[in-house]
Amino acid sequence: MSDAGTLLSELDNGRPSDGDLVDSILSDLNNSGSASPSHAPPPPMGVRGTMQNVQPMKSTYPNAADPAVPTAHLIGHDHPTEADFQRMMMNAQGPVPFNTMVPQMQQPVMQAPENYQPPQKNWQGQWVDELKQPIIVAIIVFIITLPAVHVLVSHYAPTLLGPGGNFTTMGSLARAVFSGGLYWILQRVVAPLLSV
Repeated sequence: MSDAGTLLSELDNGRPSDGDLVDSILSDLNNSGSASPSHAPPPPMGVRGTMQNVQPMKSTYPNAADPAVPTAHLIGHDHPTEADFQRMMMNAQGPVPFNTMVPQMQQPVMQAPENYQPPQKNWQGQWVDELKQPIIVAIIVFIITLPAVHVLVSHYAPTLLGPGGNFTTMGSLARAVFSGGLYWILQRVVAPLLSV
């Protein structure tokens, strides 16, 4: 068995052990860091270090006054009076509605002078005002007389048509009432929405 290879006991004779290597590294570190090997190296500078001359951070905000003046303490455009505070403190029924005012705080109603005349419209504005309602009526008559409306009436309400396909008296009356309702919807609902 001698020709099988090198024994483990033969390998360990010439090499130092792991413990010897660690001890030699530690002794090298202690000797290179300071003159005396018994002292440990100083702790790293961190939180325990001495305070240096630290300057405060400069603000990035301008030093000018706020341009938006707070107006939460105003009532309308006026400062509250002592009567306002008394009214709020003495009112035990609950919160005060926002639109109640002390009589002396109410603004006087501005009346137009005797010789005041409202501004006159130019000729284009006058024509637009004159032609609004006739144009609406023309649109309604056009919609009511469409053949598709006639087909819908013959399908859903055939009693409003006569034997020849023309509207009866009740059919004409129903068509007129529908036209009036459509005119009212256009005037009171659609026109205010378009003027906004």
